[in-house]
Amino acid sequence: MKIQITLVLLLLSFTVHLKAQKGIGSVASNAFQNMTDKNYTAAIQNFGYLIKSPQYTQLEKVKKKDKISRSKALAVFTYNYATALAYSGKYEEGLASLAAIEKSSTHPAFFSFLKKVYKDRFFDNTVNFENFEAAYKAFDDFPNIAYDVAPVLTARGFYEKAASIYEKALKKDKSGINYYNIGIVYKKMGQEKEANKFFEKGLAAFPTKKSPDNCSYQSIHILLLFELGQPVEAKKLAAEILESNPNDFCAQENLAKLQFLTKDYENAITTNQKLVSENPFLENGFLSIIQSYKALGEAERALTMLNDLLEVYPNYAMALVERATILSQNAKDDEAKVDINKALKLMPNHPMIQKINSDLQAK
Repeated sequence: MKIQITLVLLLLSFTVHLKAQKGIGSVASNAFQNMTDKNYTAAIQNFGYLIKSPQYTQLEKVKKKDKISRSKALAVFTYNYATALAYSGKYEEGLASLAAIEKSSTHPAFFSFLKKVYKDRFFDNTVNFENFEAAYKAFDDFPNIAYDVAPVLTARGFYEKAASIYEKALKKDKSGINYYNIGIVYKKMGQEKEANKFFEKGLAAFPTKKSPDNCSYQSIHILLLFELGQPVEAKKLAAEILESNPNDFCAQENLAKLQFLTKDYENAITTNQKLVSENPFLENGFLSIIQSYKALGEAERALTMLNDLLEVYPNYAMALVERATILSQNAKDDEAKVDINKALKLMPNHPMIQKINSDLQAK
């Protein structure tokens, strides 16, 4: 989703008439900016235009190398078109568009891979990412796609694979967010010293231009300061950023994470509720609210929210884990085992799910 710079450069390398080339590049640039600005109606229109363009759909007389490049570009356009539809409340329509072009493409593997990322992005964790390397390798010239793929692998406990993707992205984009992301992966692997090195570099990597998702320059520093043991400074920075720009979505998101990490649960709930109202598919937004209620001793409320969430997204693995935990604490081990077994099937390599499952089976 966040690949606009690389993609525009790729478009400009295509061997087509200069005027047409500039026109397509302009539409692509506008389309990705629409996504950044959350203008999904315009994004749907622009990406819809691109995925119907003869440049990507009529490749009979195109050289093999260019045909592959254009097929990859078409896959990415379609992925973003589908994502804009999903954000507009049309998830199934977006999925259908990916499936349709996958079926007609001469390179269906590109679409199959991004369709998996799409489904997982919207809480359907039934996809299998065990053997993802071959498909992902095809997108090496789209370095920012790491923002979509690496979190999928991190969530499944494939930490080394996620670290490898982030490290590759870091070579081309030494931004604070990349340093933070890879630091978190190393922290999950138990390599605290290595993680802190990345956090320190991230804090020093004040970007000279806006990040791919148009966040404020230093908003990721909120979380970097926390990871380096400076929660007071982190909250102060968050207040400063939001005072100058109250609508900075990324600063609000990072503040919500900071509030949860510092056990400021009531404010974490308030901030996350605002964010989820603007973006229902905010990563872990609902779960953070639920976990905050649970931490405040409102387990029944948390359980009700989980039941509602899983009714809509029955294959959302981490929601199943949360419900299993609450059920187990309420001595409902048989029900908890059902949820944790399903979560384990969805994400068999996740260390936390494995541990909870082991604890439950021992009862």
